[in-house]
Amino acid sequence: MLKDKIFVHIDGDAFFVACEVARRPELAGLPVVVGEERGIVTALSYEAKAIGIKRGDPIFRIKKEYKNVTILQSHFDLYEKYSKMLHSILLEYTDEVEAYSVDECFMSFPASYFAQIDIREFFTNLKSRVKSETGITYSFGISYSKVSAKLASKHMKPNGLCILLDHDEILSIYKNKNVGEVWGIGHATKKRLESLGVISIYDFIGLEANYVDMRFNKGVMDLWNELRWENRLGIINENKDLKSLQATRSFTNITNDKSYVLGELSRNVEQAAGRLCALNLYTDEFIIFIKTHTKSLEHSKTFAIKITLKDYTRDVTVIMRQVCLGFDKIYDAKNKYKKTGVTMLNLKKKINIESSLLDLLDTGVSDKNRIYSDEEKTDKIKMHISKDLSSLMSEITNKIGSDKLYLATSHISRVRRSSDLIIRNQNDNYYYDLPLPYMGIAYCN
Repeated sequence: MLKDKIFVHIDGDAFFVACEVARRPELAGLPVVVGEERGIVTALSYEAKAIGIKRGDPIFRIKKEYKNVTILQSHFDLYEKYSKMLHSILLEYTDEVEAYSVDECFMSFPASYFAQIDIREFFTNLKSRVKSETGITYSFGISYSKVSAKLASKHMKPNGLCILLDHDEILSIYKNKNVGEVWGIGHATKKRLESLGVISIYDFIGLEANYVDMRFNKGVMDLWNELRWENRLGIINENKDLKSLQATRSFTNITNDKSYVLGELSRNVEQAAGRLCALNLYTDEFIIFIKTHTKSLEHSKTFAIKITLKDYTRDVTVIMRQVCLGFDKIYDAKNKYKKTGVTMLNLKKKINIESSLLDLLDTGVSDKNRIYSDEEKTDKIKMHISKDLSSLMSEITNKIGSDKLYLATSHISRVRRSSDLIIRNQNDNYYYDLPLPYMGIAYCN
């Protein structure tokens, strides 16, 4: 196999809590949980985990049974800032950086880059720089594919540096890890593999290619190849080859208020449409989802619908009209919801859409095989690619602020979140909207 690239997975250690502790260093080494405003533990320090606390535990029980645990509210803007700090550091080393989520990312290098450089020394220095500039530790996993790199970062948490470039070493790890630990293998696929006698990752990669291809979908086949160091996924560079983008957000309080749930979804649509404009991308298909709340995180349900548009667009009003129709099909007043989201699919640059349209018109397959004149082709392209409301909104909000202009469907969400923020700030005794990293002045009694 050709090992021409080195992939790196970088994963924040107890990231949400780490961001909070970086701003309140007196909490370092102590049991800390985040999620007070939601009533359940959404993140926890390793010290909290060591005394038996789990993600999803109710806050009231933590207060009752663990008097020595510090309970904090979430500050998602803070987490985003730390995430962007990490990305800006990594981009100094390579353009091949993929922001996978707020607390983890991938990067890649040509294998030849390390021909004259000690790879362990290189990433040890990079880890030290990240810790020094952010105050947060990250676990680094290095291997010849994204999937094996992600497996490596998990293997030595927290604050680990796991380099899996030796064939025998990685096979030894594969033998001792359950196939369910592979990124991308969910509960159903794990059970199916186990029913076939596939228990470990080593068992999985030992299957014949034809056997996997016949019994599983392309995604599982890609994982099989990736674990054998055959690069199938690659780095998704947002500026070059982004195929989809997502905007999601959880609620502060669970609710079945239809207007509010739609308002939250509307804000996600605004955010996604704004990113389309910023990246000069268009979409003709998207998925919306709403997620229910249950006492157990494992039993929450997600209701989703895929919507296909007639033409490519990034116009937020065009998209939102279809969102409202789709939302009515998946919303049920009997459920209480905690999260909404939208995923834009089939993303294309303007120039690629114009080329596609010209190809379609030239072949005469549109409108009952009618052949269009050059003038008609130009008019049809202009109809598909016009200056949309999203672009205008972006221009205006860049000048006056995003809180001044927004969709009417988003109003109830913005009003309620503003009210919640005022209440939270009354009980929140430290500032976090300061220049980063922590400089010893963020905490206020």
